[in-house]
Amino acid sequence: MLKIVHASCGFEVEPLSSPFGFKGKHITVLWQSAVRLEDDQARVGCAPGVQSVVWSDAEVFSRLGQSGGNAAMYLITACAVEMVKGKQYADPIDMIQQLIEPLYERAVRITGLVDLRKTFVLNALVPLDLAAWQLYAKTVGATTFDKLLPKDFSQCLPQRHQKLAGIPLISYNVSVEEVKRLAAEGAFLLKIKLGCDPQGDGDPQKMLEWDMRRVTELHEALKNGRTPYTNNGKLAYYFDRKQPFEVELR
Repeated sequence: MLKIVHASCGFEVEPLSSPFGFKGKHITVLWQSAVRLEDDQARVGCAPGVQSVVWSDAEVFSRLGQSGGNAAMYLITACAVEMVKGKQYADPIDMIQQLIEPLYERAVRITGLVDLRKTFVLNALVPLDLAAWQLYAKTVGATTFDKLLPKDFSQCLPQRHQKLAGIPLISYNVSVEEVKRLAAEGAFLLKIKLGCDPQGDGDPQKMLEWDMRRVTELHEALKNGRTPYTNNGKLAYYFDRKQPFEVELR
C-alpha cells in the first residue's frame, strides 16, 4: 500500500550551453522538476524529472512557446501533487492510472489542444512516478528492482543483458568534428536528428535540402569508420524525424 501524507514539488530552469534542435524546433533551456512524497511513517521518496515539451507534443511548443509550454507542463505536475495528498494507492501503477484521465482533461484545457498527446501528461508525471516508486520500495522493503516489480510485470521482464550500448544524440547544432570525436571514442550507432527548419517558415523544400546536406556531410566524415558491433562492421545511423526510420548507407 502506498500512503501519501505530504507532497510537494519544485523546478529549476537550466540554461543549455547551446541551442538544442529537434522536430524542427530549438530549445535553449530545460525545466528540471522534482517531487517529494512522504508517508505516515516519515518515509520519503524524492525524484527529479526533465521536462521536454517538444518531445512530448511539439504542437504545445508551437502554440505556447518555450516558456509557456514548460509552464503548462509544470502546472500539470503541480496539480498531480495536490491530487495525491492524503490519498492511498495499491502501488504507483494504481496511482498513475487514477491520475492520467483527469489530468489529461485539465491539460487539454490549459494548452487549448483538443488532440493533445497523452505523452505531454506522462512527461509531467515522471518525477511523481519515480518518487512514488522510491516510497513504495521503502514501504514494502524492496531492495532490488526484481523485488520491487509486481508479479504480473516481473514475468514479462526475464531478460538479463550483459552489455549496454551508448547512443549519442546528434541534434542540428552538433558539429561534424564533435560527431567524428564520438565515433573515434567508440560510438557505433548515431541517432541523427532530421527535420530542421532553417528559416523557421515551415518550407518543406528548404527542410529537405538542409537534411540532405546534413546527412551527406556526416556520412562523408563517418563512412570509413568501423565497429565490431554491427553485422557489416560499418557505423549505423538512426535518422530521427517525426516518425523515426533506419537506413544503411553504403
